[in-house]
Amino acid sequence: MIIWNTGLLAAGEGQTQTDACKNLWGEVLIRALEDAQGRFGSSNDNRQPRPTIQAQAIIWIGSRDFHDVCDAAGVCPDAVKHRFHAGKSTRR
Repeated sequence: MIIWNTGLLAAGEGQTQTDACKNLWGEVLIRALEDAQGRFGSSNDNRQPRPTIQAQAIIWIGSRDFHDVCDAAGVCPDAVKHRFHAGKSTRR
């Protein structure tokens, strides 16, 4: 399930500082959503078991910090949360 179109995050020449900040926070959001989905990529970080990372990411969705990151990324937190949970219920 893809919740965020990462193509929208490509930096272009003449990008403003505001756009760059939104893109950075968008990438933070993408990483957290991928963690919540259990999509850990090629990370070699084995400090925590992967189920722990996934559980923490799922709990984070809907938190105050989640809302702050969504706001900084310029996306609606409720829409992201809804799309995450809607996709989660269709995967099994």
